[in-house]
Amino acid sequence: MFNKRKNAKEKVKLSTPEEEAKEQKRRRINRWSWRIALWMLFLAIVVSVYFLGKTTLDLLLEKTVYTNQMFTVRSVDVRVFGGVSKERVLEFLDVKIGEDNLMALDLRRIKTRLEGVSVLEKISVERVIPDTLKVQVYARVPVFRCYVWEADPMNLNAGQWVVRYLDDSGFVMVPDELFYEVHAPERLLLPTLTGVADKNVLIPNRYCKDQQVSRALKFLRLYKESSFFGFDDLTEVNISELGFIIARTAQHVEAVFDVNSLELGLARWEAIYAYSTGQEQKIKTINLSVSNNVPVVWEPSPAQEDRNSRSNRVRGVRSTGGR
Repeated sequence: MFNKRKNAKEKVKLSTPEEEAKEQKRRRINRWSWRIALWMLFLAIVVSVYFLGKTTLDLLLEKTVYTNQMFTVRSVDVRVFGGVSKERVLEFLDVKIGEDNLMALDLRRIKTRLEGVSVLEKISVERVIPDTLKVQVYARVPVFRCYVWEADPMNLNAGQWVVRYLDDSGFVMVPDELFYEVHAPERLLLPTLTGVADKNVLIPNRYCKDQQVSRALKFLRLYKESSFFGFDDLTEVNISELGFIIARTAQHVEAVFDVNSLELGLARWEAIYAYSTGQEQKIKTINLSVSNNVPVVWEPSPAQEDRNSRSNRVRGVRSTGGR
């Protein structure tokens, strides 16, 4: 009996604190190793199932959808807004009716190509199951025509004037007569924006952030809201002088505005225009940037022009007779 107790005590192995710490560390490492191994196995199974499923799905779509005659494109419904050419948009889409599969078309690529055309503002491309591609295109409406000098990279002393267009938001467009059908920018009576000092201000397919250009756009919006908008069209807006806008109209009126008081200047112009209409007088130049008064130069009336012409003839005769 005493021998058994002695053997039991001999089997109990005493360990030091350092050995216990090492043992716990080893167990922790083993535990984390098993966890990592299990996670790696789980991820491997998920990836395998994904690729296997994707391959199977692609094969299934290829056999049942992408080559299915039911989804062959039989019509392309193109709706255009803003005067662009429907035929040109159809050509640009490059979708073969009766050949291409509707479900196999890359709609994102088609939309990206259309968005690369500067005259187009908003594009919508969608499928109409089973056989129709629906495209809606909204064109930008130009409000300003601009001319910038582009130097020849091979000869800096040579170059040419090229035209740019601005819409109401300041987006810079390049002319594309192929996209426009009825309202081509070249045919529109757009005012010309002059005085842009740097051609890099008007970079195609980007928004112009120049302060003077933004003020010119604001002036144009206010002008269109004025009561005499339909009676005298703007032909030129000059922004060459910092802080001022010089507007010229179809009736050969030249008006100078302070950029900090455009609303007040237009209101004063409206009042003077109403007065001149009642007096049957015509404005030649008007300086609306002056706050205390409004310097106005009137066009001479036909009677005044006739008197001046007669006076000039009389002076000429007298001058000839004196000799």
